[in-house]
Amino acid sequence: YILVLLVILKDILGISLTGLLATSAVLTMIIGLAFQGVLSNLLSGISLHLTKSFTKGDWVEIASNEGLVIDTNWRETRLRDRLSNIIVIPNNMVASEKITNFSMPDKKSALLIPVRVGFDTSPSDVFDALMEAAKNIPEILRDPAPEVQLRAYDNLGISYVLKIWVTDYERKFPIMSEVGRK
Repeated sequence: YILVLLVILKDILGISLTGLLATSAVLTMIIGLAFQGVLSNLLSGISLHLTKSFTKGDWVEIASNEGLVIDTNWRETRLRDRLSNIIVIPNNMVASEKITNFSMPDKKSALLIPVRVGFDTSPSDVFDALMEAAKNIPEILRDPAPEVQLRAYDNLGISYVLKIWVTDYERKFPIMSEVGRK
């Protein structure tokens, strides 16, 4: 229909279409540039929903933002961080950043707790003390079992890492603090 209209305007009525076409091209460009961000967020939101990178209720890290996904829509993703702040991230930024989902494929996440001890304490005593501390905290999973690794010797002492598994990643710091206290 548009093609027929253009032929009628040009050939039958003798109207020059050059100005009309130039104006419509400029108008289309202006509208395209104005909606560029909206379209980018929309397409990114559709992509995120189709790939199921995360869902509402997952604990995620997107770039340097970590929190609980409380909402995701065609335009933005909202996270609640550990301080109960709401972080709003446009979907085009979410789609272009690295996403770490601590809730997938299941709720189990490993936490690493570094410990440095002086040379006067035997490694077997450190291993026993760290395993005992992990054993007495109910939020730490028994399967997979906690493990201790000796990592390095340096001028300040011997470095160890206690690796524990939890299902409530939101409580990461209170659990690590309780291990440190014990």
